[in-house]
Amino acid sequence: WRLFESLKSRRFTFTVESWHNAKDILAHNTDTKSPKELLLRARDRMENDIPPGPAGMAFKGFGMGMELDLFLMPHLINYALDNDLFPISVNVSTSAVVRPKFWKAIYPLFEELEAKGHKRSDVIFEIEEDGILTDSGKQAVREMRRAGFCFAMDDFGDDERDERFERLIAEVADYIKIRGPLVQAGL
Repeated sequence: WRLFESLKSRRFTFTVESWHNAKDILAHNTDTKSPKELLLRARDRMENDIPPGPAGMAFKGFGMGMELDLFLMPHLINYALDNDLFPISVNVSTSAVVRPKFWKAIYPLFEELEAKGHKRSDVIFEIEEDGILTDSGKQAVREMRRAGFCFAMDDFGDDERDERFERLIAEVADYIKIRGPLVQAGL
């Protein structure tokens, strides 16, 4: 509940982590503007950091992942606007991605963003593998991609998957973010 209290009291901010595109690194290309991931950072009443992983998992565990995403989305976009960070990526829960209610609720944010000269694709939604394993997940992501939204498969490489799964990812993901340990093992 510390995270809930922190959000309610507006004791949070975001940290920024740049993406590293393997193609650009290998080509020594510094001209591209890589997306920046915005990560929630919150503090409790005593100004102690709240670890993001367990707190976020608690929201998801209580079935409130979409509510957390809906609360954070305007703050994420405003933070990116105020700090000229686009394109950005944001983590969203599977429960949000598969529900039309989520997309209807955030659509006005993207109308405002477009009015300021940005594109829908300037916000990349990072989803986990379970977000595309159900028919409703696949359908939702495909529909939103047709509407101009972008998706990244987050933490790809957790498990061994067959060729069908790889094709599915290619159908629904604009980007693939490979797990850090997997990348480090390849270096």
